[in-house]
Amino acid sequence: MSSLIVGYVRVSTEDQVEYSPDAQAGRCRQYAQQHDLGPVTVLADEGYSGKNLDRPDLQRLLSLVEADQVTDVIVWRLDRLSGTLAT
Repeated sequence: MSSLIVGYVRVSTEDQVEYSPDAQAGRCRQYAQQHDLGPVTVLADEGYSGKNLDRPDLQRLLSLVEADQVTDVIVWRLDRLSGTLAT
């Protein structure tokens, strides 16, 4: 079974300009390159709020993790996985 390095990208409608999917994917790839992780498979949910976990590519990512096919998950910022975190 192959192991994947996954970059997860999410933008809600209001995030589109400042945090474009391409910019986030580029940062994930750059991180992987700097840390010699290998090629990155990018999964992206565009136009989805972080408050809802019912996002197609997030569910795909979770399935891949559960199937033990992912070695690393890279996100540009932690709030790309879920909404703004309380401090």
